[in-house]
Amino acid sequence: MRILQRYVLLYTSSNRIADKSQYQSAMIVPAPPDVLQNTSKVQAIWPGMQPSSSAAVLQNVLANEGSVLGEWWFIPFYCCMYVSRPSDTIPNAYHLTGLHCDLPITSKVFPASFSVVKLETNSEKVYPGDVILSTFTRNPFTGVWLDTWQIQPGVIGYAAGQTSLSGNLTFDPSLYTNVGPYTQILLAIELQGNASWASGQVLWKDIIIETEDDGNDTDWCTQ
Repeated sequence: MRILQRYVLLYTSSNRIADKSQYQSAMIVPAPPDVLQNTSKVQAIWPGMQPSSSAAVLQNVLANEGSVLGEWWFIPFYCCMYVSRPSDTIPNAYHLTGLHCDLPITSKVFPASFSVVKLETNSEKVYPGDVILSTFTRNPFTGVWLDTWQIQPGVIGYAAGQTSLSGNLTFDPSLYTNVGPYTQILLAIELQGNASWASGQVLWKDIIIETEDDGNDTDWCTQ
């Protein structure tokens, strides 16, 4: 079983449902990772959203992918979907057993067998000092989320020939296991496989959280 550690830097929750309508954050890519992911040690940073059950997470992940030590790669993920059919029939999915997103292994609803879904086929290589702006926007009529990202190169990226780029995708929660509305917001450092963190400070800025309510429910941002 792979060990997962998560250090949540920003987290909003409420016992009363406050549907988030938009969440934005800009992350400055930190110093290079010091291990390779293919050694079963994962170092990752991401903004994301999850339901109050913590049973799933939509996340824009920066991780130590690739085969070259010291490289950061960016790609959107969805974790963790209960596998009711072979994971090889799910586009960009790969199967995990025993690794789960803060989900009790004793859960009666979600057995400890999941797929993680790469929501884009290809990862984007990024560099320390790059700024990654992620925006999640929910359509109030369909419940579908629009996940957009913009990557602005820093000094190191420009020197390497990197150019600005952007992308987007739609995430329809109804296509996956029903885990309820995404009411929690996270900025996180995630470590797997006994990995440690050696990339120094992680800086986020321009954080915006919007919610839909009657104007009287402030618990979601004050508690």
